[in-house]
Amino acid sequence: MNETKTVDVYVNVPTIANGATSGSAISALLAWNVGFKAVDSAGTASTTMASYADLNSAGSGKGTMYVRKSKPVLAAVALDSTTLTAGSDQVLGRFSVTADSAGKIDWGSVVITLNKTAALTVGATTTLAIWSGSNQIAGTIATTTGSLVGGIDACLAQTSCLIHFRPTTVETIEAGTSKTYELRGTVGGIVAGANNISASIANPQTTASSTAIFGSAAGTQGDSTEASFAWSDWSDLSDHSSSATGASTADWTGDYLVKSLPLTVGNRSVNF
Repeated sequence: MNETKTVDVYVNVPTIANGATSGSAISALLAWNVGFKAVDSAGTASTTMASYADLNSAGSGKGTMYVRKSKPVLAAVALDSTTLTAGSDQVLGRFSVTADSAGKIDWGSVVITLNKTAALTVGATTTLAIWSGSNQIAGTIATTTGSLVGGIDACLAQTSCLIHFRPTTVETIEAGTSKTYELRGTVGGIVAGANNISASIANPQTTASSTAIFGSAAGTQGDSTEASFAWSDWSDLSDHSSSATGASTADWTGDYLVKSLPLTVGNRSVNF
């Protein structure tokens, strides 16, 4: 009487190698009229819940767990300076990707949002680049600003734009390790007054833990509704080993439940 207790539900899940399917959803449900029994202090039993409705963790806000072979965690890494400086090779954002100790992960797409003073320029898509340490990561960059030719600035006269990066070869993070990445650009257009550029990896766009081929998980590069991060847990081992983004490799997923999105990865400003 007048007491509350929490019930934990434990589930034994085999490894991916032993038959579990990556992306499978696990939730707990108390059926209102099947298998329920409550006995009051007088010894009277009730076999239906008073609500006459199932109590389902998938719909009650108590959560659904998803099976994965491994998982990534994203984190912001402090910039060397928060003072905005004009010039080439300026670091606009810095972040790390960590693979769980359970296994390595790959990532093949990231979308970085730049919010900035409209007059500031960051360089054309051909000059923006993602670096890891002293190595530039080969890949393609697109923006939702539109079709840009002739070296037009990627975020020309914009206060907000999306920078879409896809490495030529997917990035592999070994189990239990991290890699740090930087978005670099050519900063110009600093004017008298306040000047600011902030970089972030946005809120997840996807709302389901679907597993698919790379093209479906990552979406169309440059599309504003594309997932902010696309990754693989290597659960389709044979296909993934031979062709990570191939048409038969169905172990890619989007940004749903990726820790720790949304994530601010850089903020630089100058006022004079």
